Amino acid sequence: MTFGIVQNKAGKFITPNAASFQAAGASADWANAKDFYLVMTDAPGEDAYPDRRDYLHDHVHSRRRTPPGPSLTIDFFKWALENGQRQANDLDYVPLPPSLVQQIESYWSAQFKS
Repeated sequence: MTFGIVQNKAGKFITPNAASFQAAGASADWANAKDFYLVMTDAPGEDAYPDRRDYLHDHVHSRRRTPPGPSLTIDFFKWALENGQRQANDLDYVPLPPSLVQQIESYWSAQFKS
């Protein structure tokens, strides 16, 4: 596969790989991203690859509309974060940075109350 070594926002030339993709995810301003929606171009991290646009987004309603509400969906994503991270590399995906996983879990606790 052909790829480019690109200069990032910090001025470093970065190779696209799992570590530089994780660095981009970890350095992004998720705290100020409404509902974790963020365009990941030109991430500010020292070791971040500057063009990372394929983080998974999914839409989950925060209020129950019909039983059982978002709980089954949240249970699935919790399982994916707790168990799927180990499998990500084997499937050619990059696991989410631990700091981002913690932010997601805190967000769920606040947004999706039983």
